[in-house]
Amino acid sequence: PRRPDPACPGTMRAFSRGSSKSSVRNTAAYEALFDSYTENGDDSDTIGPEGIERLCADMCVEPSDITLLVMAWAMGAARMGYITRQEWMAAVPRLGGATTAPALQEELRTLHQALLRDIERFRDLHAFTHRFCREERRKTIDVASAVVMIDLLLSPTWHAHVPSLSAFLAGHKLLVRPLRPPPHGPAPLRP
Repeated sequence: PRRPDPACPGTMRAFSRGSSKSSVRNTAAYEALFDSYTENGDDSDTIGPEGIERLCADMCVEPSDITLLVMAWAMGAARMGYITRQEWMAAVPRLGGATTAPALQEELRTLHQALLRDIERFRDLHAFTHRFCREERRKTIDVASAVVMIDLLLSPTWHAHVPSLSAFLAGHKLLVRPLRPPPHGPAPLRP
């Protein structure tokens, strides 16, 4: 397990108990974790922005940390700042071993490290991030959002290139579109 952070008591508890992984997933405890962050306890089927902030505090991560983006991807979240019970439960195969916020953070960090080693899954995270950041009915995202997301996604592996890419995007006050090949293949080269 990762080293405990004395500044965050939750990581000390998780470290002393050992790994959060178990051979049997405790979905009732995982769902109870969801309920502890909803606005109305068991009466709500959504964790809202205040619940997300409490979850971040309990995991000792900033709301802008890559951990939250990986969590949204793992759950297939549709809206930034909100997680439905259905989205939360859809992630049981990936995160269902987590029964506490520090254990969830550890599962998410492990998942993120696995994504960095698997280019296809990393591409899926990148495409999800683009969809997740768009405003409804738009195909593009604003440059400021693109720069933040590129920094989050690419800094761990391509940190030397992120500043120049960010500067390039910031210098172009255009909207960023997702990268897609042309429908009929690449255009032929002209002499």
